[in-house]
Amino acid sequence: MEEQGSLGGGQEGGESAGEAPEAGASALAMAAALQEAQADPQLAARLERYVERQTRLTELQLRHFDEERRLAIAAARRRRYAERIRNTISTAVLIALALALLGAFWMVSDARGSRQVVVSPFDVAPGIARESVSGRMLAAGVLDELVRIQAATRSSAERTRITNAWEGEIRIDVPETGLSIGEAMRVLRDRLGHDVRIEGDLAIVPAGLALTVRGTGIPPRTFTGKSGELDRLVREAAEYAFGQSRPALWAAYLVGAGRLDDAVAFARQALPSAAAADRARLLDMWAISLAMQGGFDQGLVLVRAAVEANPEDWGARVDIPDFLAVLGREEEAWKEGEEMRRLAGGRPGRAREILYQPWDNATWNHAEALEALRADLAASGGMGSNFGPQWVNLALHQVLLHDVEGAEMTLVTTPENPRDPVESTAREWVLAMAASERGDALSSVQHWRKALPGVNAPLFLAALLPGGACFAAPALEIAGLHADADRALASVGGRRLVDCERFRAELLERRGDRKGAIEAYADAIRLAPDLPAGYYSWGLAQARAGDLEGAQKSFREANRRGPHWADPLKSWGDALVQLGRRREAMAKYDEALKFAPHWKALREAREAAGGHTS
Repeated sequence: MEEQGSLGGGQEGGESAGEAPEAGASALAMAAALQEAQADPQLAARLERYVERQTRLTELQLRHFDEERRLAIAAARRRRYAERIRNTISTAVLIALALALLGAFWMVSDARGSRQVVVSPFDVAPGIARESVSGRMLAAGVLDELVRIQAATRSSAERTRITNAWEGEIRIDVPETGLSIGEAMRVLRDRLGHDVRIEGDLAIVPAGLALTVRGTGIPPRTFTGKSGELDRLVREAAEYAFGQSRPALWAAYLVGAGRLDDAVAFARQALPSAAAADRARLLDMWAISLAMQGGFDQGLVLVRAAVEANPEDWGARVDIPDFLAVLGREEEAWKEGEEMRRLAGGRPGRAREILYQPWDNATWNHAEALEALRADLAASGGMGSNFGPQWVNLALHQVLLHDVEGAEMTLVTTPENPRDPVESTAREWVLAMAASERGDALSSVQHWRKALPGVNAPLFLAALLPGGACFAAPALEIAGLHADADRALASVGGRRLVDCERFRAELLERRGDRKGAIEAYADAIRLAPDLPAGYYSWGLAQARAGDLEGAQKSFREANRRGPHWADPLKSWGDALVQLGRRREAMAKYDEALKFAPHWKALREAREAAGGHTS
């Protein structure tokens, strides 16, 4: 009774009331049938057959269920695989479409930004073509000349930062056949780009040959000559095409090649019709051409006009302090350099570091000037982006930083150009300074005798040091060549320069004219009160006279105006040592070593003061 109650209570409002009695009845019927089958063999046999049939039916049902399950799984897999294929195809189509759009965008962008010089094969008269002169050969000849000119003017292009076709790729264009990406690119560049296309023809004329060149923005021009002068005609045609397409860059090429009169004439002729971006460059090249012939006053007027035309033409702006310094207006030059730094947004800023060379020379900032020059040489394939002998200029900075071995190594490893008088003069100047640094008075005098005749050449003054000749005076005076020392100071032609005044003061002091020396030292400071050199030399004179406290003040003023100049720091340290303040002296020596790490005398002074240098 309890089991029945328990079983009945297990259906929580679930199965129907009739199912349990039916199941119970079946179970009772089966039990009764089994009991009867035990007594009736026939019934047992029928019951056994019934059970076998039921078992087979159940097995068939199970196999059918398994087959249906397998088919359902396979169908699901096929659906997933088909879906993956559809997704993959869709993704591939989207990627292909994106790539096509990107490719089209790239082609349009490339075409818009294309600034190439494309030289097409020239047309050649049949009679000439039979003589193995083809249009492709003429195009190749023009191309070679364009590449040569571009290589010679690339530094100027870097200097001015003017983007133009001549700074890009130069190639020969051979028309393609059929439809191709290259043909499509050519069409896009023709319609959207800024390419300069050059073409022309070669004809026979009574005088010999006539080579005509024309192109994008290039009016046709014909060059004539005898049949054996084809190379000259090709060169003149290429130069004409270059000058017409890029007048400012061509003017820079003429200046770099020393064709100063040609540069002036070309700039004057091209200026009225020049584009706004080229006007400042043409004016600056005109100014430099005049300055390199000694016309710094005229050049200053032109270079100011160049800056007015383009206030951010840093190449022109830096020539203002450069020319002012040569003219003996060094305080003005310093102020112009400060203004340039402000307008450029400081250092580093929008103006490249190499353009601060005049300001760095004036403030004895040779450590930074040296690094800027090295970076500029590396970026321009060793050519440099300023006019003048740039590798020798690097040696000049090294010797002024008392790195004698480094300066001499630079000269040894740099091929000498004996045809360049400015370079030869600069080499002798560096060697003279190095000999003085070593204490070799005889060798120093020998090198100064070779350097002095060319040290006041306009290009040396503008590209290197305005008062370079005056540096010879102390060495000549020490060697007892008093008249030569005076001539070195007088060779600057009446220009009042800080270096010349302070060296004149040193000569007067050596000759016992203390009063005259003091006045000259004061003149050196008054000429350019924002430059450090006058204060430094006056400090040395005070130290020699035993006024160590006064010397310290002068060295402090020199350091304030030339914080990266090691010489005032070293002399300041020397004065502190004499006052017995070695710890303070060591600090000055250590600071000086940051800017002149190869200065032998500085390292020796530090060691003598009780320290050690690594």
